[in-house]
Amino acid sequence: MKRLTLFTFCALNFANALAQANKQLETTVLAQANQMAKLLISKDYNSFAAYANPVVFTLLKTDQKGFADKMRQQMMDLNKRSASYKYIKFGTPAKIIDTANTLQCIIPEIICITAAGHDYLNHNSMFALSKDHGKKWVFLEVNPSNMSELRKALPIMSSKHIIPQNKVDTK
Repeated sequence: MKRLTLFTFCALNFANALAQANKQLETTVLAQANQMAKLLISKDYNSFAAYANPVVFTLLKTDQKGFADKMRQQMMDLNKRSASYKYIKFGTPAKIIDTANTLQCIIPEIICITAAGHDYLNHNSMFALSKDHGKKWVFLEVNPSNMSELRKALPIMSSKHIIPQNKVDTK
């Protein structure tokens, strides 16, 4: 009986330690996602680009500076059409997966774009990846419709991720 009690006690302590570690990872990935969003909203495209998953540069055939320039141009084009990003919010990350020497998760994302006097809520998914045990995260917006192309460019992306369909609502 004492062995069973000791085993149960150890198992509960281990489960609690894992839950706390996972909560810390969630806190870190969300803090970095929010920082990235803040940089985009404040138009600091060079700093924003540092949070981009390098596969973005490969897919766009550019580098970090070129990506920052593309983002700057896209935002200027939006502004010319009297549209702008109002805010970006993130939901609770899905289960963090440890695979291929990386940590990965999908984070629900809502981007509010103001255009023609209306707010449009874009519900997207953000793929978060860390190669240093959760200290630094990089991000990539994902869509179920481009997953085959994305998996070719990013073969370490776990097949366990569930990517919901993107949608747009008016506020």
